[in-house]
Amino acid sequence: MKDLLNVVVGAGLPSYFINCLTSLIKFSGEDTVAYYHYVDAEDQRRAQEIRSEFCGPSIQFNIQENITGPRTGSLYRAYNDAIETAKGQYRYISFIQADMQMMWWDQRIVEKCDEIIGSSDNQDHRDICFYTQLPVRGKRNDYYSPWKEDGNLKVRTIPGIVDVGIFPLEHSLGNARAFRGSERTLSEACAAAGSVVALHPFPFLAPIPFPHTMRDRSKGSIKRSSHYRRQQYLRLAPDSSELRDFSQPTFHPIFMEDVVWPNGWSSLTPYWPSDTRGTAWLRNRLVQAKMSGAPLWAVQSGRGLSRFPRGRFRPGVARTLVTLARLLAKETFLLARRTFSAKASCPPGSAGSAP
Repeated sequence: MKDLLNVVVGAGLPSYFINCLTSLIKFSGEDTVAYYHYVDAEDQRRAQEIRSEFCGPSIQFNIQENITGPRTGSLYRAYNDAIETAKGQYRYISFIQADMQMMWWDQRIVEKCDEIIGSSDNQDHRDICFYTQLPVRGKRNDYYSPWKEDGNLKVRTIPGIVDVGIFPLEHSLGNARAFRGSERTLSEACAAAGSVVALHPFPFLAPIPFPHTMRDRSKGSIKRSSHYRRQQYLRLAPDSSELRDFSQPTFHPIFMEDVVWPNGWSSLTPYWPSDTRGTAWLRNRLVQAKMSGAPLWAVQSGRGLSRFPRGRFRPGVARTLVTLARLLAKETFLLARRTFSAKASCPPGSAGSAP
C-alpha cells in the first residue's frame, strides 16, 4: 500500500490548474488524481489540452462538467470519487484546491501524521484530519487563537473538518464519512460527532492571494510579463530556507506573508486568500493596519515589501476603493440603526432627567 494520494480539484481557471499541478510535479513525486470541472465548451477544450500535457503514469486526469449552484457540488463529488479510488491502495489522501501551490514537500510530512495518530492514548482515534495550508496573517487577526492543545493527540486542534488537508483513509473518512452539504454544515456535523482537525506541524500549501475564483470571476487573470510566463505564480522568499528544516519539531508559528511572495506580480499584504465580492477582506486590512501601523496600501512582490504600490497590483485600485465605499456605507447604516434603536428603547422623559 502506498503512503499518499494527492487530489487536485479545480474549475474554470486553467492557468491556476496548470500552476498547481506543476508545483506537485516539482516537489512531491506522489501519485496524483486531478479533477477539472469545465464551465463551457472553450473551457472544456482547454482542459483537454492540459490533460494531454500532464497526464502520465503518476497523474490520473478527469474532466467533468461543473455543477452550478452549490459551491461544493462539483468539489465534493470529486472528493468522494477520489476516496473510492484511494481505498485499499493508499494510507492517506491529500485534498488540494487548484488555486493553491505546493511550496515544498518532504517524507516527514507523512511521518508526522503517523506520529500524531500513534501518540493518541486512544489507538482507535478514528476522526482526525490534518490542516496543511500555510497560516495567512491577513485572513484572521489572531490566527492561532482558535487552535487548542490536545493532550490526547499532543498537537493543536479545532473541532470539525476541513476540505483542504490530509486524511487517513483507514479511519472514518475511508469507512463511512462522505463529503456532503456545505463546508459549514459538514464541519458542524463532524464536530458534533467528535471529529478534530489537527494543525499539521509542516504546512506546505499556499493559496494564491486575492485570487480569481469561481466565486469572483469579474477579475481577470494575473498579469505578468512574458519573462514569467512558464514560472510559478508564487516563489519562496530569499531568507526562508532555514524555516523549512524538517528536522525541527514544527514550522509554527509561521505566516505565508513572510515566506511566500508573488512571482512577477504584486499583491496587497497582509494577503487575503478568498474572493473579494464582500467587504470582509478590507475590514480585516483596516484592523491589521491599526494593529501593525502598516499602511493600507502595503504591497508585496517578488522584489519584497513596498509601503505603497509601484504599478499594477491585486486586487487593484478600483476594487479597493469600491469596497471601501461599500464598507463605509455599511458601517454608516449600522451606526444609524444602532442610534435609532437606542433612542427608541429610551423611556419617555428619561433624557436630560438627571439632576
